[in-house]
Formats: sequence, C-alpha cells, structure tokens
Amino acid sequence: MEKKNEIRIITQGILGGNVSAPKRVGWLRIKLCEAFMSEDSIVIDGYYGTGISYAKRDQPNIKVESDGKVIFEGTYKQLCDNLLFGIEIRNFNKEQGL
Repeated sequence: MEKKNEIRIITQGILGGNVSAPKRVGWLRIKLCEAFMSEDSIVIDGYYGTGISYAKRDQPNIKVESDGKVIFEGTYKQLCDNLLFGIEIRNFNKEQGL
C-alpha cells in the first residue's frame, strides 16, 4: 500500500500510449511551458534540510510559482482547503449577484 507522504510519479508520452510504472521520488518540479528556465512551475518536495539535517517531511511541501512569484506553499490538504475556499467564495459571489 502506498503511503500518503511519499511522492510517486507516473508519466505518459506526448503521443499517449502506456503509462510508466510508478517511480518513487523525493523532489519533483513540473514546468508549465517549453522554456527550461520558466518561472511557472509546481514543485513537490518530500524532504527538508541539507547534509546531516536532511530528513523526510511528515507531508510533502507543494509550492506553486507563477511569473516567478510563489502563489501557494503548503501541504496537499492546505492546497485543497484553499481551492475549496476559493470555490465557496465564487459560489457565494454568484449567489449575491457580485
């Protein structure tokens, strides 16, 4: 059984086909455009510290960057809570005619 605090990636090529076998990783960056140095990305980091202080996080840290600015940083639960809160605000505004 997979643990919730592990990062596993599954990929598929641009032409479709079979998906890869799950691969366990400690850090992952997803670039959202073709430029290698893009400032739009999502980073998932399962560890913190360096050298002797390097240790696994209880929950992976997710950082979302847009135009070089961090627009979110936190756990998966915090991300979901923020997304749900945003949906609730939009629904409320729609109900109020705003």
